[in-house]
Amino acid sequence: MKIKRPKITTILVVFALIIYGGALIISIQNATVERERENNRLALKAAELEIEVAELEFAIARYMEYEAARAILETAITSLSSIDDTIARLEDAIANQGMYEMVDPESGEFSLLQRDIAELEEEKAQALLERTGLQAELEIATRNFNDVDISDVIAEIARVHLGLERPEEIILHETGN
Repeated sequence: MKIKRPKITTILVVFALIIYGGALIISIQNATVERERENNRLALKAAELEIEVAELEFAIARYMEYEAARAILETAITSLSSIDDTIARLEDAIANQGMYEMVDPESGEFSLLQRDIAELEEEKAQALLERTGLQAELEIATRNFNDVDISDVIAEIARVHLGLERPEEIILHETGN
């Protein structure tokens, strides 16, 4: 036996399925649009993080420049001090008519040495020439050291990259010579 369905029921079922399908399509479209917005927001955040990483790498590179300049400056100061000691020793030897004390590096014993004053003066002139070159290197190293203002680099890292800036903070920038 066959049960006949009325046409109205079939029409209502088809109409309900069409409405249900339409609601699903709209729901899928809304979810797709929302996911696209989320992807765009995440892409923007990733770009901001990449910029921050690049800025931090730049700040670290500036800090490394500072450390390199500081090492060069220390080396130049040490070399200049050493050559000044050599010049003082030579001047003392010249003043004492070529007699000076020398410490044997192996035995640690003192011995008096006699050298020609002309030879000592020539050695002193070479040392003075070397000192002039070292002084120029020291000036360049000092200028390079001062060009890298480490306080600004550290402040930039602390404030911008580590988020240590306070809203009420007033930042004064000093310029040094």
